[in-house]
Amino acid sequence: MQEYGYKVDYSPIFIPHRMPQKYQELEYIQSTGSQYISTGINPTSNTRIVCDFQFTQTISAFQSVFGGRGKTPTYEGRFCFHLTEDGLFRSDYNDTNELFDSSISPTGRHLVDKNRNVCKLDSATVTNSDGDFTGQYQIYAFGGNTYGEATELANLKIYSMKIYDGEILVRDFIPVYDMNGEACLYDKITNNFFRNSGMGKFAASQEFNPDDIVSINTTWQREDIPLKSQMSRYLTNISAIRSAISVYETTPEPPSSMDNLTWKQANNIEKILFDLDEIITKMEQAWFYSGDLYSGEA
Repeated sequence: MQEYGYKVDYSPIFIPHRMPQKYQELEYIQSTGSQYISTGINPTSNTRIVCDFQFTQTISAFQSVFGGRGKTPTYEGRFCFHLTEDGLFRSDYNDTNELFDSSISPTGRHLVDKNRNVCKLDSATVTNSDGDFTGQYQIYAFGGNTYGEATELANLKIYSMKIYDGEILVRDFIPVYDMNGEACLYDKITNNFFRNSGMGKFAASQEFNPDDIVSINTTWQREDIPLKSQMSRYLTNISAIRSAISVYETTPEPPSSMDNLTWKQANNIEKILFDLDEIITKMEQAWFYSGDLYSGEA
């Protein structure tokens, strides 16, 4: 008997059914000084947050992009990033705070990478004293959480936010409209919406359009039948990943359409995914970090 296809390891995984989430992805959502979102994450000395943001106005008070801290006067266990009343950016970590240079525009679009006690804002860096702590209060976005109370609410746009516990990505927030047209953050790790806990509503980068709502199902079962639009998006994603990486000469091209898919085309898709997984694994194993190599070693 002739066999067809590529042989790969396969173990069926059975996951209980759940409804796919539906949302309309946005460039950003914007607060007006009355809204905030609880991330569900308590800060520790091992926390890292990467956030793409822009303040829309300065005021004569502190505004936080994100933060969680204990009670005064020491604000123990704090992990915060603010804009001060003087228009300066400030990084708070455990029991210390550090200011950035005044040359950084308070209302420009910025990327902050606050990794433990080292905070990088675009190309500038400040370093807080190191420490070991576990915060008791969850980190809020669009403001701070001070001893369980929402404080320093901001006039702010957030384009994206990622939260890590060490090297582990625990939140991957993107701005969206949910299926009911409410602007909020969607977490691609937990597949949950994180909505406003304050007053009023978030503004958004565009109007809500029900026709732009997409359905994302991450728990496919053997008996599930995908829609044509879902299969088209699947094929588009495969093509995009393949084009972004230098693949093998033997890696096949993806089919141009999922219509009337043949067994050869289906096998080509499997081979593309198999090759990409192998190539990415090799790339990760080949990375070198600062200090790993010395002159003459490579």
